[in-house]
Amino acid sequence: MKLPHLQGTFRTAVLLATIGSMRYFDLIYVMTEGGPENASQVMASYMYKQVFASFELGYGTTVAAAMFIIITVIASVAFRLSKRFETEV
Repeated sequence: MKLPHLQGTFRTAVLLATIGSMRYFDLIYVMTEGGPENASQVMASYMYKQVFASFELGYGTTVAAAMFIIITVIASVAFRLSKRFETEV
């Protein structure tokens, strides 16, 4: 099955889903605040605690930069994989 006109839409949907999956900070923080022994803590809530609870601004910035790098790598891999399967129109 070939859907050449939907390649751009598919790439955008994959990118937005990847970024959206990294944005569960507010839900987890409101419900559990990291859970017992930080079992349900995600990178965003960990960064928030380091910056605003412990006042470790440098470490929090490092965690934020790591999140940015991870999202960028995942997005670029998704774009390359989608271009690999792209067909000539």
